[in-house]
Amino acid sequence: MTNETFDVLLPESWSEEDQKTIDKYFKGKHTEWNKKTLAALRKKLRKDLLELQNFTCAYCRRLISEDIGRNEIDHVVAKAIEGMARFTYERMNLVAACKRCNKNKGDHPVLQIAVTGSCPYPLKSSDYLWVHPYVHRYSEHFIIHEDYLFEAIGDRQNKRRAQAVIDQCKLMDLSTVEKRRLYETASQAEEAHAAIFSAIGQFPKMAGEELARILRESRPELSILSERKILDLIEAFRTFALSALESALKASLMAEN
Repeated sequence: MTNETFDVLLPESWSEEDQKTIDKYFKGKHTEWNKKTLAALRKKLRKDLLELQNFTCAYCRRLISEDIGRNEIDHVVAKAIEGMARFTYERMNLVAACKRCNKNKGDHPVLQIAVTGSCPYPLKSSDYLWVHPYVHRYSEHFIIHEDYLFEAIGDRQNKRRAQAVIDQCKLMDLSTVEKRRLYETASQAEEAHAAIFSAIGQFPKMAGEELARILRESRPELSILSERKILDLIEAFRTFALSALESALKASLMAEN
């Protein structure tokens, strides 16, 4: 996994074989996104998107794990919006996003133009009120200060598009920034106990329940432990029982395995 992000995604299209599969099973309804007959295609797409995006979210540009449940495929133009269902499997409408950005974005309208049933997928810069990863250069819309503080830049249109992403995805929300920093701190630590040490040391005021939840999300080996066990480990750290913490963590992981 690399720390390098991307500026703009190159145009993409389905392979001839994948397009035949879509034509066979997709009948034009947005609810068909989860169709079992297209599950293998979506799995392959998820892997391809993560690699193309250097394992970074299309919107906040933070690193995202390839583990299922820690990244999602976002429809830039939401498939549930009236008239947009036909773009459910439009290749240029699909990007990888972190779970938080995708949830916050939801079905937020991103088009500046009206799209009728006969219109192709919009790909002009001026078509959007949103920074489209295949259409716009990220560097012409955002500066990210200290890795976590987002500034909208560029001309009036660029700033408006960037601000829409910042506002809708809550990129400048203090709690969101703090949680994102914690997630990255924990996920990049070499070992689980080091993740707990550094996370709690950097975020001493965060509630134990929130720390436990994010630690379980960021570390696959911790996800097998109950929240109660992780809360006990956090309490051990906060009461300076460091040796007990490391021993308890190793014992818990061995017991679960």
